[in-house]
Amino acid sequence: MKRAIYALKDPTNGIVGYVGQTVDPCARLEQHVKDGQAELDRMKFYGQEKFMAPVTDNKASWIAYLLSQGRAPELEVLELSEHFLICEAKWIATMLRRGEPLTNDVSGQFLERHGLEGYDPYKDCPYDVLIDAEARRAPAVYTFDLAELSKSPVQGVLVQ
Repeated sequence: MKRAIYALKDPTNGIVGYVGQTVDPCARLEQHVKDGQAELDRMKFYGQEKFMAPVTDNKASWIAYLLSQGRAPELEVLELSEHFLICEAKWIATMLRRGEPLTNDVSGQFLERHGLEGYDPYKDCPYDVLIDAEARRAPAVYTFDLAELSKSPVQGVLVQ
């Protein structure tokens, strides 16, 4: 079964804060925003919102920062693949090499956790995954209407 490899991006500057994989991009974006809202609520409760920063090593804190600024991350589908763990690792490596401030676990535990110890996303990638990534990109970007946070369930909007 193919999964979408995606990037969560700041909608104002395009900075990528997270790379993940999912079978349902809209539902996954909704969950990320809800997690960020829970973190924002927690920070407000404890009076910590003044410590929020645009760059952090915690995904929920990064999304909470975006929400505190009146915006939510965009989810851009980068690739659809059956080799989703390998492709996710490849895209994490690609974004890190581009200098993106990812909140992903990049300590090597990701690869170990999925039985890919010693794997190099560029050297060891199967041929069919190395096909031009730009040609395989799905032209889908999912956005989130913040007005929907007060409603249940929250719906994402597909933007072409």
